Amino acid sequence: MTRISEITLEFAPTALIPAWDDGVLGAEAETVVRPTRAAHGNRLSVPVQSWLVQDGTCRILIDTGVGNGRQRAFPAFANLTTGYLERLVAAGAVPEEVDYVFCTHLHTDHVGWNTREDGGRWLPTFPRARYVWGRVEGATARQAQFEEGPAAGVFGDSIRPVITAGLVDEIDPGPFGPIDGVIFHATPGHSPGHLSISIRSGGEEAFFGGDVLHNQVQVLRPEWNSVFCETAELARTSRLWALGYAADRNALFFGSHLGGSSVGRVCRAGERFTWIHE
Repeated sequence: MTRISEITLEFAPTALIPAWDDGVLGAEAETVVRPTRAAHGNRLSVPVQSWLVQDGTCRILIDTGVGNGRQRAFPAFANLTTGYLERLVAAGAVPEEVDYVFCTHLHTDHVGWNTREDGGRWLPTFPRARYVWGRVEGATARQAQFEEGPAAGVFGDSIRPVITAGLVDEIDPGPFGPIDGVIFHATPGHSPGHLSISIRSGGEEAFFGGDVLHNQVQVLRPEWNSVFCETAELARTSRLWALGYAADRNALFFGSHLGGSSVGRVCRAGERFTWIHE
C-alpha cells in the first residue's frame, strides 16, 4: 500500500474544524496532533492523495485527487500542474495496468485523475480499470445542484467521461464480489453516499476512511466535524462507527487528508478513542 501524493494544503485549525478548541484537549492531543502540523506556525497540514493497493495480480487505486488543468471554484484546486502520474508510475502502476479505481465519494478532490485531457477532450486515465463508487453518490452527482458552487465542472470533466466509456460500476454497501476480502461500508454525512473501504488479507485489515476524518484530533473528539461535512449528525454517527470498527478490529487506518504519515491505529481509551501514528 503506497501513498500517491498530489498536493498539500494548510489550514488554521478552526478553518478546517470550526469547533476546534485547544482549551478542552488533554495532554495526549499534543502527541496526536503534532505530526499533523504544517512546517511553520500553528496551521494544519492537509494532504490530497490517493492510496495504491497492489499485489502480484491486482492494482487498486483508492480516490484520485484533483487532477491537472481543471477549472475549479476553490482556487487551490484550479489549473494544477503536478507530477501525480509520474509518482504513480514510480510506485509501480502505469495507468494502463490499474485494475480498479475505488472512489469513496465524488467530491472534486477524490475524482480528478479519473480522467486526463487529450486533444481538448477528457478521457479515462485508466482505460482498463473498473471505476467503482456508491450508487447514492452516483445519483447525487447527476442532480443539477451538484454542479453548483464548489462542485462546478466536476461531473463534466471527471465523472461523465468514465460513465460514457462504460467503465463505471455503481454499488451498494457490502462485500465487493470481484475481490475477496474487500468490503464497502456506508459512512454518509461528509457526502450523501460516502463509503469507507476495508481490505482484509493475511489475517490483517486495512481501513480506508475517506473523509470520515480530516485530522486525527477528530479521533479524540469525534463530535467535531470538518467544515466540509454536508450533514452534521450523520457525519458524527459515521465517524463514531468507523472509529469503533477500526479499534475493535485493530485495522490499520488510512486517511485521505490526514497530516503526518496519514496512517495509524485507533485504540479505545475508556469510553473514548485515541490515535497511534504508524
